[in-house]
Formats: sequence, structure tokens, C-alpha cells
Amino acid sequence: MLSRLHIIGAGNIGCLLGSQLLARGTAVTFLERTTSSSIQPPKLVVQHGVAPDAPTTSLPVNVTTAAELPPADPLDAVIVATKAHQLTSALKSLGSAYVPGHTALALIQNGYGRHIPLIDETSPSVLGELPILLGSTTHGCFRDTSSSAVSAWRHIVHAGSGAWHFGPASAEPLTPQAAALLDVLGDLPDATAYPGGTEGAASMQSLLLTKLAVNASINAATAAADVRNGAVVTIPAWRKVVAELAAETAAVFVARAARFPSEFAGGLLPPTLTSGDSIMALVDEVCATTASNWSSTHADVWTHRRSPDELAFINGTVVRWGREVGVPTPMHEEVLGMVAERVRELGGGVGGSDLNP
Repeated sequence: MLSRLHIIGAGNIGCLLGSQLLARGTAVTFLERTTSSSIQPPKLVVQHGVAPDAPTTSLPVNVTTAAELPPADPLDAVIVATKAHQLTSALKSLGSAYVPGHTALALIQNGYGRHIPLIDETSPSVLGELPILLGSTTHGCFRDTSSSAVSAWRHIVHAGSGAWHFGPASAEPLTPQAAALLDVLGDLPDATAYPGGTEGAASMQSLLLTKLAVNASINAATAAADVRNGAVVTIPAWRKVVAELAAETAAVFVARAARFPSEFAGGLLPPTLTSGDSIMALVDEVCATTASNWSSTHADVWTHRRSPDELAFINGTVVRWGREVGVPTPMHEEVLGMVAERVRELGGGVGGSDLNP
């Protein structure tokens, strides 16, 4: 039984997940970089829909920093809901509070870069022992930064309902703490928890590849076009762009599965990821359920005026995989360039890792 659960990453998905855990009676503490909020006591407000008069839920939350955690008091469970490129630094910030073999760890990020298979050279020293849990969601939400929302620590808009999926990153047996965390997460509304072992790990890999295909088709395009999710597939010119992104992604997946079958569960690629048309069917479904949502990439560019470094783990992964198997991805590269140009036009800085996670 978990007595304490901490969330690193108080962004849209981290806050939505935290709110649903709190609503079910789970003790949750958010870990921020700094205690910059002057709003006391901190309140997390969730708006259920995009209409101005949509109902809201206000929840008191515990907020602290990793530096303020009690020494020699290992954490029971940590959910990391940061952007993919922030994962390593987020884990390092825990210091001795993260104890491999005791602290259960769940990662929820967009993309499928080196943070997913955990083969990055910095991972062993950061993560220690495995297994860990991975998560994926099709919920759509964005942060309300209007003047009417400043009285809350966070005010997020739940723009589109979806599902949660959680499961093991590998076939290794789950620790008791990891199994307990999986039980808690699987009890959320519209959640599926895949058990430890080979079958559970294969299910999560298929889900994460599906998430990558959908994100690679939607996120960068919404930022380039400055539109919500629903509009990017209903505006004819942008639907054509999205369809080309989906087709390139399918071609890369098929070639990579043939070249490196051991990277895919059972050596098989899910049929829904083998053609541009099948990926577009997934994209249309997600864009319909999250039509009113602003993607996280759009928020990076148009709200925060910064380079969306998460694209290195989304479109950048497709480009890198394509180069490794000899499949060109010109539309992915073009859209990445368009997003970088949008950031420059808005006066923001463009990172140097656009294509190489």
C-alpha cells in the first residue's frame, strides 16, 4: 500500500493526473523546481470543458521542491510527467530521496526517444534498478493563463476526455511498490493497467508507438498552423500535411520493424501502424475527442514563446529512425523547420536538438 505519492511535472497532464488521484483519496504532493508560488494555500482548479461557464473543481494541493524533501526519507512512489527532454534532470533532482528497489517510478512523456528504452548513457546512474512503469494518455488539456485564472496555483482546462494506460517498461517482475503504484493508477477513471511480464511490456510498447505516431502527425502541425487539434485535420491544406506525416511515419515503422524486429514486441508491428491511412484513422479519432485542445507543442510556441524541445523525441525520432533505415521523411523535416521559424518570428529561442533526441 502506498502512503505517499509525488508528482514531478506540474504541467497539464501532471495536474490532470494529480487531480484525478486526489479525487479518489490518494495523498499527492507536487514537486516543483522552486517554491515561487505566492498563492497560499495552493489550489488546483480543473475546468471540465472549454466553455467559459463550464463547471470547475477546486482541490487543495501539497506543493514543495525536491530540495525540501526530508533527508534519509525515501519516497514511496514518483510519477514523472515532465517533457521528455527534462526527464534526466528531474530524476537527478530527487537525489537520495529516490531509492532504487524501494521507490516506485512511473514515466509519462510524449515521444519515443532514448528515455523510453532507457539506454541513454546517463540512465544507469540516475535510475538504478529496474523495473519502472510507463504511462500514456489520450486526454486533452491545457493551462488557462488568463487573468481570471491567476488566483489558482494551477488552472487547467480538461478539453477532451480520453483514456489512461499504464504498464511495465520491461518484462522484469515488478517490485511490491511498483505493483502497488500500478494498482493505484489502474483505478483511475478510464484507465487500463497492464500487468508485469512480457505481455504487459509488449502492450505498453504498442501503445507508446501508437502515441508516437499520433503525436508526430498532430503536435508539430498544430504549432506550425496555429490551430487547435480539431482544426488541423479539417482545414484541407493542413489535413494534407498531417496525412503526409502519417504516411512517412508508417513507412519508417514498417522498414524499422523489418530491419530490427527485436525492437518490436514479438517482432510484430501493430496493424494500425502499418499504413498512412490506418494512422490517419487514429489521428482523426484523437482530434475528434480533443478538438478543442491546444497541443503541448502549440503551447510551447505560441504561449511560452520557446522552442518545443519535445519534438526531438516525437518527429525527431521518426526522422532519426528513417535515416537509420534509409526512409526519407521530408515532411517531418519541413514541419520541424516551420515550427522553428514560428519560434523565431515570435522572438523566442530555438534549441539546437530539433532532430536528434
